[in-house]
Amino acid sequence: ASHVDSEGNFYHLDRTVDVIDTTAGPVYSLPIEEVLIADCADVVQDCSVVGVPGATGEGQVPVAVVRLQADADGWSPDAILDKANKELAGAGLATLAAVRIARAPQDYPLGPTGKVLKRELRTRFATMFADGLPTEAVPVSPTTADDVTASPAAA
Repeated sequence: ASHVDSEGNFYHLDRTVDVIDTTAGPVYSLPIEEVLIADCADVVQDCSVVGVPGATGEGQVPVAVVRLQADADGWSPDAILDKANKELAGAGLATLAAVRIARAPQDYPLGPTGKVLKRELRTRFATMFADGLPTEAVPVSPTTADDVTASPAAA
């Protein structure tokens, strides 16, 4: 959520834990998620964007965890990343460093109210990408070998 005061100052009211601290400045996850869900609706059913540590001195980078539409199984992480980044750039938002496809319920952890547990995603990705973002699709579990990709600019 956000608002503009009488002097035209913009205030973003999102939870501070959901702010991604990049070297270019703060990036808010909610607007990115809204664009992915609205403008990539043919592919993305639901998504969550979290910040993970980038290379040393680079701050955090945004990574999207997406649940695909039922008829979007043929989409690769590379294709989703390209589509998402085109839509995000067109909206004037920060682009993603990586996309992770959540194919199993444990890949997209939900709390009792049905909200995604971003803290679990942040912890999982911080561990998974401790040595940096992948430059190509890498195995993350035996059943999702091709479900992670990174933007070439993020590597």
